[in-house]
Amino acid sequence: MINTYKNNFGELNQGKLNLIINDQKQTINLKNLVKIRFVKRQKYHANYIAFLLSIYFLLFLKNNALPHYIQIIISSITAVLLVASYFFKTYQYRFMVIRKNDFTEIIVSKKMSKDAENLAFQINNLEKS
Repeated sequence: MINTYKNNFGELNQGKLNLIINDQKQTINLKNLVKIRFVKRQKYHANYIAFLLSIYFLLFLKNNALPHYIQIIISSITAVLLVASYFFKTYQYRFMVIRKNDFTEIIVSKKMSKDAENLAFQINNLEKS
């Protein structure tokens, strides 16, 4: 059984969880804890913008008054944006502390996400043993 675990996101020590959020320490008692979850969710905002821009540029191809080389440029930009809309990925990471009567949700930066995931794994393994 692990009694102590520490990384850049927080510290697990003697039945208490100390989280470092915005350079401030927050202490959570593990006695009332139901579950710790680390959630990685994809954000689609950039995908929607790239897709809508490609549709917008497709509308310019309907204009026959444009010179041929501009139509080729617009169709190339449309193809690149359409492919980028499918392959561009951004994520939002959340660390959720679920207690008996309430929960706390902490948005985690990308560089701290691995530490938060490891801390959640350690706490969930501590509860099983």
